[in-house]
Amino acid sequence: MPKKSIHQAIRSLSSNFNPRYQAWVQTEHQVIPNKVVTTAPMTVLSLMSYAAPSTTHTVHNRGVRCLPNNHILATGPALYRTASSYIGNSTQSHNEAREKFEQAKNEFPFAAKLLEISIMWGGDALPRMMYDRASSPRKGWNTQGEIEEVYLEDGMGFQGDETRDAIQYLKSENLLILDSNGDGDRDLDLLKTRSLMLMCHLFPGSKEIEPFHHKDLGRLQLRPFQCVVEYIPELLEKKLLSARQQHEVIATLLESSNFSDRDWKLKALIIADSMLATTAPDEFLQAYAEIRRKAVNRQVLGRVCPEPYLPERLVTCPISNFLYWKLRLSKAQDCIHRDDFDGATREVSEFAPINPTKPSTLEHIFGKEIRFERARFVYLSGEFEEAKYLLDQELKAINYERREKLHDSLISYLAGVHCETGNPAEAIRLTEPVLADTKGHSRLHVSLAEACLHHGMTGCYFQPIPYMDETAREQFSTAKGICETVLQRYQSMRNFDTINGRDEIAKADRINYLRLTTIIARISFLEAIFDGGDLSDAFNSWVAVSNAIKHCQWTKRGFMEAISQLTMGAIEKCLAHAAKSDAKSDGHTAMSEFLVKDALGLLNREGRRHLIVGLGVIWPQFTENVRVMHGGRLATDLNAELL
Repeated sequence: MPKKSIHQAIRSLSSNFNPRYQAWVQTEHQVIPNKVVTTAPMTVLSLMSYAAPSTTHTVHNRGVRCLPNNHILATGPALYRTASSYIGNSTQSHNEAREKFEQAKNEFPFAAKLLEISIMWGGDALPRMMYDRASSPRKGWNTQGEIEEVYLEDGMGFQGDETRDAIQYLKSENLLILDSNGDGDRDLDLLKTRSLMLMCHLFPGSKEIEPFHHKDLGRLQLRPFQCVVEYIPELLEKKLLSARQQHEVIATLLESSNFSDRDWKLKALIIADSMLATTAPDEFLQAYAEIRRKAVNRQVLGRVCPEPYLPERLVTCPISNFLYWKLRLSKAQDCIHRDDFDGATREVSEFAPINPTKPSTLEHIFGKEIRFERARFVYLSGEFEEAKYLLDQELKAINYERREKLHDSLISYLAGVHCETGNPAEAIRLTEPVLADTKGHSRLHVSLAEACLHHGMTGCYFQPIPYMDETAREQFSTAKGICETVLQRYQSMRNFDTINGRDEIAKADRINYLRLTTIIARISFLEAIFDGGDLSDAFNSWVAVSNAIKHCQWTKRGFMEAISQLTMGAIEKCLAHAAKSDAKSDGHTAMSEFLVKDALGLLNREGRRHLIVGLGVIWPQFTENVRVMHGGRLATDLNAELL
């Protein structure tokens, strides 16, 4: 990734971000998942309450996702305040606050900026999870891999009285007094420092310490953080950020690269790299930057970075052991990108805590993650029996007394492996409880639909004539009902059909959308073969699959395109068999062989995938059987003609 100065990175950021930002803050309503909230200014308003400038501009390093905290003072929480100290409850209407804002905008631009940030955060209807997060100290990892609380310092110069209502600050207009002591520039610098560090403090840490709502929190707080990033060059030039604060900002930039669109991911890394080149060295932070750099290059640019030097000498404590194996896991993800499943498994198979008999909390949590990833890599390689064993081990290892959660991803892969090994009834048993989930669009709903599809296929018979039993019809009906409900939810999402727009729809959602589309398409073909369905409808459903593949933005999509063409080739051969004239039959046969040969060529180049349940082995075998039963030539013969 090319190096840029901080000023260049910020200018590039501002040129792309500001127009969208202005459009955002002019909107009076914002959509938060499953909820529309009326926006009214609050939250960061209390930052603007006037306080005498302080020479102390430090804030505790809060563990910066995976880095150790560095406490400055030993006097404890009495000298600190939680972030909720700066969040008030709004009673003023949006229009009244907007009027105040318009009056102040020209004379007090920084105050206006903070008001805009507060509007973006949701005003009165600030999401419950934000209140919960701000009402208690942040949590971070210390060097021993244990959780500790982290507070904001009052030394930052925040207003120290007990008032909590930000709107009262606004009404008193003390919020807008930046130069009452004749030192307005110094006050403004202090306010910029305070706002930047508060945004860093509130930004979610690593998913190891904040596994729940991590993505929602990150997306919610990303825009406010982006608004204060533009002040970094000025604060650095004036030497107003301590080394510790710079490390905090860098860590937040790196964590923010997990969210938003590709442009922000790249720019956040560019700014972080520029700061790392000039701030005090920190080996832990450098390792974390390497992890994020590799991930963004792989996910956004579709390329694998040169293998980094793995700093084994750093492995002296639990936090450094975590970072070392996090880098190994990143290397494993690179192997997956190259379809080297064995290499990926080798990278993560030897993980061990510093003290195996008494692992730290962080190592215990990360150990579960890395073992699950190993099972996932084995699954993706097609070794389903071994994957089932490893996944079962993880299921049995859950300690509910320690409040460990059974995650959807574990159940989803277990359900998939049971389908692949011929036991879809067990997959249904594992996933059926999600029908009580009112959200109706979790990945387990997709897994349940896949399980119903495969269970229904066991009730489809070729002899004496093609037919399906009632169980198959019921299972297919259940699967289609789930798919149609979830597809409607996805299709109602803003910009869901935009391929090259901002990444407001997670790639995982687009892949789930593809999974749902393939389930409906497979059922459509099965009904055409075994229950008198329409072959033309089945063909059109696979055209829809081809369109959904494009929306996944995969760098390698040849396998999925091949599966789609194999199926359409089988449908064409069925149409040839049903044609009433020789001319039509010959035309369908020629198209069938063209599609199948094209698919085989893609498979020869790309190889097989097991990302979507059943499409790696089960479905290709089924389409081959159908095509040959209707007079088609064997795939081996067609493939020989390609060589």
